[in-house]
Amino acid sequence: EHREAADSAKQAVAEAGAAITEGEGNLATLEQELKVALAAQAELPAATEALGKTASARTAVDELKSARQTVGGAERSLRSAEQDRSGAEEASEDERDKETLDLAGRLARDSLVEGEPCPVCGSEDHPAPAASPKRRKATALEDAEVALSETVEAEGIAKGDLRGARRALTKAENGFGRLEMGEPPGDLVPLVKEVAAQQKEAESRVGPLRKSAGTAAGLGKQVDTARKGLQDLRDQRAEEEAEATNN
Repeated sequence: EHREAADSAKQAVAEAGAAITEGEGNLATLEQELKVALAAQAELPAATEALGKTASARTAVDELKSARQTVGGAERSLRSAEQDRSGAEEASEDERDKETLDLAGRLARDSLVEGEPCPVCGSEDHPAPAASPKRRKATALEDAEVALSETVEAEGIAKGDLRGARRALTKAENGFGRLEMGEPPGDLVPLVKEVAAQQKEAESRVGPLRKSAGTAAGLGKQVDTARKGLQDLRDQRAEEEAEATNN
């Protein structure tokens, strides 16, 4: 009976030792995970700041590119509006000439009498009386002037749009200047790709850091629990060893 008790005590000591070894391994793993999480917490502020800078840079470059494109489109629209207004002016002037010729033709048709003075020039001879233009719409001059008015209005709108686009471009250029990246290049496409790649890289760094840092609190509690449990196992083994010695 005494021998059985001694063997049982030794078995309990061995089992306690195995549990302690396993507990030490688990604690070491948790402590290493906590160390990584705490390091991530320490790195996260700088990484987040870097991400913010790359995001600001990308926004500024994208806005500058967009503003340039808007100005280019507004300039093209204004040129088109100017051409339309110029064409409308020519058409209106042409219709005024035709209107004058039409009036002269009506006077010649309705008022000239051979041997009597012309109501316009006073001549009694009418060798070449004016003729009205054929197939001319009665409202042709009015229509031309309406069209001219519309093109003048459209040109004014285009000028206003261009002024607004240029103000936006100036604002975008100032925003780019605050990045302290030097003068913006004429071709922004390579820079757009560069800052997009920098932002993507910063995001790929911040994401894992946030995830790891977020586990620090929970890991800290697990480490405390594991340490207490390991100490309990050591205390238990000490008791088992004392009992084995007594047996």
